[in-house]
Amino acid sequence: MGYNGFIEFRNALRNNRLGIEQDDLQVNGSSEVRALMQEVVEKNYETMQETLNLVSDQYDKVVAAMEKANFIIMIGNGDAIIPCIFLSYKLMKLGKKCQYYSDQDLQAYCVTTIGKKDLLLTVSHTGRSKSVVEAARVASEKGAVTVAVTATAKSPLTRYCQYVLHTGTKDPTTTGEILTRRIGEQVILETLYEMLRRRTDRTIHMSQSQRADFIARQKLTDDQDVPESEGAGTEK
Repeated sequence: MGYNGFIEFRNALRNNRLGIEQDDLQVNGSSEVRALMQEVVEKNYETMQETLNLVSDQYDKVVAAMEKANFIIMIGNGDAIIPCIFLSYKLMKLGKKCQYYSDQDLQAYCVTTIGKKDLLLTVSHTGRSKSVVEAARVASEKGAVTVAVTATAKSPLTRYCQYVLHTGTKDPTTTGEILTRRIGEQVILETLYEMLRRRTDRTIHMSQSQRADFIARQKLTDDQDVPESEGAGTEK
């Protein structure tokens, strides 16, 4: 059919449906952008593959603990909280009580009320974020289940966590700004969610289906017009 693989075929169908001509997609410097994007894709793939190579039996134990936990608290500093935010949205869909905290004061407050039937999930690339380590220490002393998602095999954080899930991310930068580390953490948390989702009972699945139907009804179909007041750039 003249297409270089399914992805190209799919994109051609999508662009045709949207009325986009292929010539419209050609922009100056596209080869440079493509090369840069290819580099990003390769780094992300390498991170995911290395993280996959570090899978252990700890995952089953963590998911079992998440299933039993009354409340799940997720903490991380800076952009480490991003994968926690994604996970919290999904856990709520399963009916799990959870909350994430990126503010260091709130991290300290929340662990003072943590119980033995609760679970603290920490995300730290280096495992040396002081507030995260301190929160794990307090939670561990109070008898809560503690989990670390980190790239560092030996760090202060791992001393206070019952379970440690390792990412395969390497950060060659001197500023610690590489975002691929969050890809590895996201892969781990997404895996935990999928494992937990498959353990949920039929009632939860029915509830998920009802929520999906509700959300679908809130979306406009192709034959519906956007109200004028909601249109972008509407002149008043």
